[in-house]
Amino acid sequence: MLSPKIVFTFIIFILAKGISVAQVKKYAATDSAFSQQQFLYRGLADLISNYHYAPPKFDDSLSARIYTNYLNKLDPNKAIFLKTDISRLDSFRYLLDDELKGQRPALAFFTLARKIYLQRIQELENMPLLKNDGWRPGYTNEVLLSKDNLHWCLDNKSRMNRWDKLISYQLFIKQADLATGFKDVKERDRRAQLSVFNKYKHWFSNELKSEDDYKSFADYINVIAYILDPHSEYQPPVSKAKYDQQMSNMFFGIGLTLGATDQGDIKVVTLINGMPAWNSKMINTGDILLSISQNSTGSWEDIDGWEIPEVVERIRGKQGTTVRLKIKDSKTGKISEIPLVREKVSVQESGARSGIILSTTGKKTGIIQLPEFYNDYAHWDGAKSANDIARELNLLKKENIDALVVDLRYNGGGSLEDVVKISGYFINHGPIVQIKDHKGALSILSDEDGVTLYDGPMVVLVNGYSASASEIFAATMQDYKRAIIIGANTYGKGTVQHQIPLGPQDGFGEPKYGAMKLTMEKFYRINGATTQKTGVHPDVYLPDLTSYAFPKEKDAFSVLTADAIGSVNYRDFEHPVIDSMYAFNQYLKGRSRSIHEMDSLVHFLSSKPVKKIGFGYAYNQNKSRQIAMANYKKLEKIEPSELKTIGIGDYQATEWYKSWLNTTVSNSWIRAAIEIITDRKQMAGSKSVVNGK
Repeated sequence: MLSPKIVFTFIIFILAKGISVAQVKKYAATDSAFSQQQFLYRGLADLISNYHYAPPKFDDSLSARIYTNYLNKLDPNKAIFLKTDISRLDSFRYLLDDELKGQRPALAFFTLARKIYLQRIQELENMPLLKNDGWRPGYTNEVLLSKDNLHWCLDNKSRMNRWDKLISYQLFIKQADLATGFKDVKERDRRAQLSVFNKYKHWFSNELKSEDDYKSFADYINVIAYILDPHSEYQPPVSKAKYDQQMSNMFFGIGLTLGATDQGDIKVVTLINGMPAWNSKMINTGDILLSISQNSTGSWEDIDGWEIPEVVERIRGKQGTTVRLKIKDSKTGKISEIPLVREKVSVQESGARSGIILSTTGKKTGIIQLPEFYNDYAHWDGAKSANDIARELNLLKKENIDALVVDLRYNGGGSLEDVVKISGYFINHGPIVQIKDHKGALSILSDEDGVTLYDGPMVVLVNGYSASASEIFAATMQDYKRAIIIGANTYGKGTVQHQIPLGPQDGFGEPKYGAMKLTMEKFYRINGATTQKTGVHPDVYLPDLTSYAFPKEKDAFSVLTADAIGSVNYRDFEHPVIDSMYAFNQYLKGRSRSIHEMDSLVHFLSSKPVKKIGFGYAYNQNKSRQIAMANYKKLEKIEPSELKTIGIGDYQATEWYKSWLNTTVSNSWIRAAIEIITDRKQMAGSKSVVNGK
């Protein structure tokens, strides 16, 4: 972690550019947010050069990427700017690196682009297309061009033609969504058209409203940050209103992080483990939020065109109250109404938990699920995943388990300190992970205590959303030949970010000018390979909905490279190792067909559909995906009667724990893990093999 002294980095990197303390005070005291932003912008190049793991060259190539990516962010469908506007802005294409280096006025391109953008939005807000009651969708069966193949519109006529196609496409999608709810076709079409028109009207109106001083600035800086890598980010200052909201009852919620699609729809970005949305098992990453209703009987509000803060405000509320959501499944198109009760994050429900699954042969398999590698650094007695895993392992050892399954599916990572400690629970001692910083210095984090909490047969379950610290754990267990890794290829995040506060703390303890989160380190396996971009390849591949999920780390255009360094000395686990291929071949007997079918289904469900205009196409697409998902669910689930469960620990009487254990025992991946680990062939004798240099 960075030293608290980094709080003053804002002043340090500005002074590095030759600006005096008097100038710092002058800019900091100004009432002009734009002047403050210019001041911040002048130091951005030095901040990136000094701290980022792989800083770019500040040259014309970088300038062109910033230029192109910012215009694409403002206008992804090339339906707002005209070609004449782009010609006017084109003079900046190779000058933005000079702005960053302080050789030209700061934010000149940003200011002009925003000015033209707002002018065009104002024109489009009143376009006849969204006011004419007689408008009907057209262009049936025409395929919309991908964004990379679009050109800027020559004039207003061609721009209106593009909007006509975009709205026609959106309308047919909406009609398909409403098809099962409205038997009256005229009423269905009227509702669909009203919904789409309101969406765009609301969006135009919001774009023209006076906005938070730092919102558009942050959007521009984050275009630059994303060019560095997918995880660097500028975080604007936290307003007093947001601070007050976080400290009040309004902060109770359902555990969703929201984002926006290119079409302006609100989508689910992440779900917080243990919170109501996650517990519902009906909401997934990428799903589209359509409507919100307060309480159990409140009227529905369509959120077409709303901004994310508006949606968040409606979702949050007092603890114990109900909010209902209409959610469109991103894979199948199915729309569900989901009631959720607002609550605080439960440490128990979002933390480590364990149980026992009893097979028909009488063997006990312990299962541990860890939703994330959490560590409450702010409180000495706060929740720490390493402590909780140690507690669960001790509980399982008392039950004399025959094997262990560690479930890290959907675990997005977390504390590096905790994953090192937890890895050490399963080996005697040795290196866990190598870390290389932005200056090239290499460090090795190791387990040195010589204490092993569990040394029996073991499986680690992973999938496409197992990332970062999860990948460190899985890679370590794989390199030591300590466990069989089962599931889908992991996410591929092998980088470490640190937050650099900008400026002194304000009255609410927040850095006055926000913060810059930069990728400053990469981690490597003890064998010298990387998980960056490539992820961890399981020993036994079993498909799930994340197998081909998009996007992953490798899909980002700015992903850092997958390189390798030298290995370190380590010994294979000293107990008899497990022949994973033998176990997998045994498991495959009689199941290869169903596994192949599951793989085909998840490949189809993860594929991007062609954007084709027409009701019939949209309706059939929804239907085919819903059928595929239903077939997948049948293959994924098993009858719980095949396996028995035993609850352990302090939580075994709670409803959430019972629900978790029942859901777990009904999962085909858990069954696969148990069968593979309990029907194993032991290699003769003990092995102690030295790896590395």
